[in-house]
Amino acid sequence: MTYIEQTLSTGETITATGKLSKWGLFHVYFAAVCFGITLFLLPLSALMLLYAYLLIRSTEMAVTSTRVVRKSGVIMRDTTEIRLSKIESVKVTQHIFGRMFGYGTIAIAGTGGNGAIMKGVRDPLAFRAAVAEAAGV
Repeated sequence: MTYIEQTLSTGETITATGKLSKWGLFHVYFAAVCFGITLFLLPLSALMLLYAYLLIRSTEMAVTSTRVVRKSGVIMRDTTEIRLSKIESVKVTQHIFGRMFGYGTIAIAGTGGNGAIMKGVRDPLAFRAAVAEAAGV
């Protein structure tokens, strides 16, 4: 059972989910390969690959019937939640590699300075559409 499923309130349902793109962590893979070329830095390379794996596995994003939730972290948990009724706008940013490989950053602006930034989201336009439809934006 995922963190988001555990925190659902009575009557709340998950309407859409999002995942991190492996392409969004390309810079980590590239650095790991560069460090892995030398035997001296091979342990650092392995740690970087482990970090990328754990980040992808531990990050959850979902749109529920009442809120948008993002959770990441294994040992230290970092969560962001914003109620659908508080969402003012949803913005997607994709640079050239993001457009080519299908990932981007989603920025959700809410009332009262609340908001959420989700980086490296796989298929960000579909996730933005799910948030906008649920929030009525």
